[in-house]
Amino acid sequence: MQNFITSAVEQDVLDQWSYSQTGSIISPYLQQILGKRYKFSKGRDHFKYVSQGLGHERIYHVADAPTEIQTARDFSRDYNIVPVGFGNVITVDRVLFAVQLVSEALCLCGTENIPFPISKAEIHVDAAKIHMMAEDEISMALQNAGAESVITGTSNRIMHNLRTFFEDNELLQKRSADRASDRPVPHQTV
Repeated sequence: MQNFITSAVEQDVLDQWSYSQTGSIISPYLQQILGKRYKFSKGRDHFKYVSQGLGHERIYHVADAPTEIQTARDFSRDYNIVPVGFGNVITVDRVLFAVQLVSEALCLCGTENIPFPISKAEIHVDAAKIHMMAEDEISMALQNAGAESVITGTSNRIMHNLRTFFEDNELLQKRSADRASDRPVPHQTV
């Protein structure tokens, strides 16, 4: 199995990102990072390149946006694409935890050097006004867009769930039971 990133971002920006702290962690696991170039962009061009240019018989296109799933579905016959929805479930508690982290960072770092100064007292988020899509809503949106399968989970489970999908479809070898360090973190809501 080979992994690609397909993006609408300009190729030179993606190339620079691949050498960043995050990019350098992910890049070794990628065959290529496909971005926007002259007469070569996300969608048909990228699918055609991977399918015909590199000779891959089947493409599993994993995407979190219904529009990307729909695009993969639209080209599924031409390039043998299996659209797979990828839904990260973010809870209200997780949003409030992020707000708390930002507040703490502001206290530690100060606000005098940020472009739009704000005091900690001004940071208040009313949980009652936050609506996050539930897991079933995310799944339904991706299925309605044309996903053949949908992988969901919170931040500490979703990658494990995706791996399990690939193992179940015999695209990745199942991990042995003795690799305890690779076992997923039990689900917890934060």
